[in-house]
Amino acid sequence: MIETLLEVRNLSKTFRYRTGWFRRQTVEAVKPLSFTLREGQTLAIIGENGSGKSTLAKMLAGMIEPTSGELLIDD
Repeated sequence: MIETLLEVRNLSKTFRYRTGWFRRQTVEAVKPLSFTLREGQTLAIIGENGSGKSTLAKMLAGMIEPTSGELLIDD
């Protein structure tokens, strides 16, 4: 039976920062994303500059917390 190694469900990341005394800006770095990686599969993440590839990798590595969604890793 093929085992699921990684499952990502509606993972997203939004950064909020100040642009002045009372103004806040939000940037949706990674829009909701879902995929499953099974044993024997290869996954390539491609995209333009600024499309969220590095942010996604940091969330998968546990370096930053996602804003929403689930990240399920098989131990």
